[in-house]
Amino acid sequence: MAPLKWAVVDADGRLRLERWSGIGVYVEQNAEAHRGTGIILETRGCTETATIDNNASFTLVHRAEIGVESGKAHPFRLLLRRTMLEFYLDNLLVQCHSLPERPTGVIGLIFESGQAVFEDLRA
Repeated sequence: MAPLKWAVVDADGRLRLERWSGIGVYVEQNAEAHRGTGIILETRGCTETATIDNNASFTLVHRAEIGVESGKAHPFRLLLRRTMLEFYLDNLLVQCHSLPERPTGVIGLIFESGQAVFEDLRA
């Protein structure tokens, strides 16, 4: 995983995903170990759920055959209650997952190569 390097808002103020391979969200479960669960949407036509630790080690938990299209806006929702996580992409349920530990309350954005824009984020 790489940190966000370049973000661009188009003239309409919309999210445009261009030339990147993965983008998603991170839910931290252990602050001391810097460990959590990531949901990564890929331009390769899949969404992966994985455990991510402080060494950026990525352990695949689940893979769904739905992804994102480069250059197109994709609305998403993350619902989190206790250890239950639901993730929706384009108003479709992509993942319902029981977290291995209670979340700490830290939610992050995952960005892997290229450029992307996140907008209208709210808790």
